[in-house]
Amino acid sequence: MIWASETQQGARSAPPAVSAGETRRPMPQRPERPAGMGNKCFNYFLGESGMGKTVGSKVLLREYQRAGWRGIIMDPNGAFDTWAPGQSPAPWAYGMAVSITQAVRIVRQSNGRVFWLVVRRHRGEEWQPLYDAILSAGNMVLTVDEAQKWAAPNRSADLGFIDLNERCRLRQVDWITTSQAPATLHPAIRNNWDRVVCFRQGVPLYAENMERDFLSRIPGAAHKLLNLEKGHYIAATKDGRPPVFGVLDPDRDLRDHNWGV
Repeated sequence: MIWASETQQGARSAPPAVSAGETRRPMPQRPERPAGMGNKCFNYFLGESGMGKTVGSKVLLREYQRAGWRGIIMDPNGAFDTWAPGQSPAPWAYGMAVSITQAVRIVRQSNGRVFWLVVRRHRGEEWQPLYDAILSAGNMVLTVDEAQKWAAPNRSADLGFIDLNERCRLRQVDWITTSQAPATLHPAIRNNWDRVVCFRQGVPLYAENMERDFLSRIPGAAHKLLNLEKGHYIAATKDGRPPVFGVLDPDRDLRDHNWGV
């Protein structure tokens, strides 16, 4: 896929590599990431429905808000309909069920003001303007709830969305992904994380549908993940630290949870 805003006319790029003709624009200065998060900018929450993955992502988003960040939430199923991110701090704009086109317009008009937008509608050709808006915003986190809606592990995957994910990784854009199981996601998405927070699984995880690095550091992982209670999780990172076991409390701050920072 060619991103006209980043490549010279006629130059081609193949993610995740950067073509020789690509023009890099500096990212606007952004505030520090939330306390208790470390330098983990790509976070992946997974688990059966109702086990805590979406609540966990909301805890993380709440801390992004308090740190002065802005955000766009891709919410195909309405999981964020009852969440009011504008309570503290009050955002400049908060739109429910906006389209990507509307979200991009708000981002471009924000002039540094805080916004939190929930996107419920999109067209495939809108990924490029969304990427441009993300780069211009700087301190923005993109959340994709139930990411398998866009990145199924078969030919139905939206290649524009997969490209967006790779480009955001290259530019260190903060990203939160949720899905019920890694097998439901395209490999390019399910293996692209700095931290994974895994709640109870309905079927065992195997090396072919989850990174070996994750499973190899959790003795008996398949059995343990099948038997986690609601709200209990195993968190792991890619920096060699041992995985941690924890219990999600939505009323506690991120720094009070042990997510393997």
